[in-house]
Amino acid sequence: MKRYIFVGNRFYVLEKMLEHKLNIVKIYVPEGSFVEIELKKRQMTYTVLPEKREFIENLLTDDYDVLISNGCPYILPISKLKEKNSSKKFINIHPSLLPDLKGKSPINGAVLFGRKHGVTCHYMDDTIDGGDVIAQIEIPMSDDISLGLLYQISFISEGLVFEKAFKNKFHKIENHLFTGKEIYYSRKKEDCYLEKEDSMETIIRKIKAFSIYGQYAKVRCKEGEYDVFNINTIENKYVNKLFEKEKNNTIILKYDNDKFLIKYLGVLIEISISKPYLLQVGQVWIESI
Repeated sequence: MKRYIFVGNRFYVLEKMLEHKLNIVKIYVPEGSFVEIELKKRQMTYTVLPEKREFIENLLTDDYDVLISNGCPYILPISKLKEKNSSKKFINIHPSLLPDLKGKSPINGAVLFGRKHGVTCHYMDDTIDGGDVIAQIEIPMSDDISLGLLYQISFISEGLVFEKAFKNKFHKIENHLFTGKEIYYSRKKEDCYLEKEDSMETIIRKIKAFSIYGQYAKVRCKEGEYDVFNINTIENKYVNKLFEKEKNNTIILKYDNDKFLIKYLGVLIEISISKPYLLQVGQVWIESI
């Protein structure tokens, strides 16, 4: 019976491993992670993920056949780990349709760049999110799915794509769901800022791509900076007619404490922000700071 190690900060893949009664000999999880909280609830034995050097030393001596990674914060030296036993398998589950959107922030990247989205189970090599693809599931994108919900759907789907790969005995596939020129994306702080040069489409994508706690799109102003929580484009013909003479890039209304009606690039938009006291009616919205 194959011996499995799990390492990661998400639970749905591990849950599928438990459902299929795999022989899990060790579970490594980051301290304070959601998966640690879940394991404590279930009174299951686990090991807090140590620093990278110690973790790699552990993997060189641990007795296992297959390592399953799902949200492991380290890039593992796969070639080194397979030196003594080349038959060991190292498998990762990643929330994108690889080879597209390798990197730390694929879900944000899918929204920000309007990419096809999904999840992938793949063999690991020494590169970031590289290796042969084993299974994929596409997640159709639509405007009614918030970023927070997309995160949760993606993590649940990671469990499903692992199960799909397991049932197919981890055989690699040749026909990938993504075709085209792939990109790499790891979120940088400056990506979140709305700039005066941004198109309306870019403004909307930035706000939607970072619309969860701890990220959020941001606007600089002379008094400081603030987070933009969400955006809604106003399609109503009467409302557009009512404000058609308002100046572009101007705050028209302030209401409900944190909401503002703005005309930007000829489009009426409604936003809510973190520091409403920084904005006033008649003020320019996005300035060149």
